[in-house]
Amino acid sequence: MRLTVILIFVSFFSLAQEIHEKIKIKKSDYSIYFFNTSSPSEVINSTNNLFVLQLGSSRKCKTVIEITNGQLKPIKNDSIYKLVHLPGMNYRHLFISSTEQNNSSSTASQKLCPDFKTEVNGANTLLPDSVIQIKLLNLSNDSIHLTNKYYYR
Repeated sequence: MRLTVILIFVSFFSLAQEIHEKIKIKKSDYSIYFFNTSSPSEVINSTNNLFVLQLGSSRKCKTVIEITNGQLKPIKNDSIYKLVHLPGMNYRHLFISSTEQNNSSSTASQKLCPDFKTEVNGANTLLPDSVIQIKLLNLSNDSIHLTNKYYYR
């Protein structure tokens, strides 16, 4: 009797191992990752102000980054930026292609958008100077992808 139960259990276990469910993850480049490299804190200062920004290639040309009381400056590559505290100012950042700057259109280069452009977006009148607000907006429909607030000390 025991031998029969053990054989049934072993045969069921071996069948369960052969039939396993596969999970497929669709690879998509439509993601946004934006985070502080030094700590997950909402408080930043001049020593821990390095941020990583990774945009999928399908979002890169369609995203505007608006920053209140600060500005992003590229450091090493196209994804690591230093956040500079500039109280009282609003800045806008865009990824554009070289052909857009020259007013000619090429669909291949528009998808890449390798150039990081910074524009002054006026003066800050809404937030205190110690609050840095970062918004990632969609250019097509003006929807907000992500909003983060940091407190500068």
